[in-house]
Amino acid sequence: MLALHTTHTSNFLGLQQNGGVWQESNYGRSVIIRLLDSGITSDHPSFHDNNMPPLPAKWKGKCEFTGSVTCNNKLIGARNLLGSGSSDPPFDYTGHGTHTSSMAAGNFVDRANIFGNANGSLAGIAPFAHIAMYKVCTEGGCEEADMVAAIEVAIHDGVDVISGSIGGFHRSFHGDYITVGSFATMRNGIIVVTFARNSFQADKTLTEAIATLDPMLNVGIEKSLVTFFSRKRIF
Repeated sequence: MLALHTTHTSNFLGLQQNGGVWQESNYGRSVIIRLLDSGITSDHPSFHDNNMPPLPAKWKGKCEFTGSVTCNNKLIGARNLLGSGSSDPPFDYTGHGTHTSSMAAGNFVDRANIFGNANGSLAGIAPFAHIAMYKVCTEGGCEEADMVAAIEVAIHDGVDVISGSIGGFHRSFHGDYITVGSFATMRNGIIVVTFARNSFQADKTLTEAIATLDPMLNVGIEKSLVTFFSRKRIF
């Protein structure tokens, strides 16, 4: 059900499958997006590899799924980087990592619906980009040490983008390990994208304010058919 939000998002942004900026950007073809999250459900329809380009030569990552569960040209990597000693494959037991992965780069899925409602074509924002998942979270939360380790591995693996929908209480930039680690990836030419958080401490506030780690933050919120945009300097 959560993955179907992507159909609405692309329409909300005015993206057209056969024209405009989406087509001109080649739908993210050959870009490698590394997600830091709770794992991934590899057989989800959004992760089929029809019409996907082959693995980029620069990719040095791993796929830790075994047996009948494998990676493909869409889901090219998946690792368990939990520091708790777990060696299990990076399956998603909360659904969060599968949700964020499909929103970022889920492939086109025709005739998608939920119980017969919201019929349409399902797709992520970069449907021809490659996905690689680092599992750094459990049902109980995400350890900062695991996330920093994942950022270091991502630099080695040759990714283009790191995306993380993870956060907590506000900290100063120099005291936030994830922010410091993100600057290291940017020095290696990797784009880091975070989120602005979907829960708030007070009206008109954000608890995560390093989205894209750019000094100008763009926020778009749509609720009850009312659209609100704001653009504010965050540091």
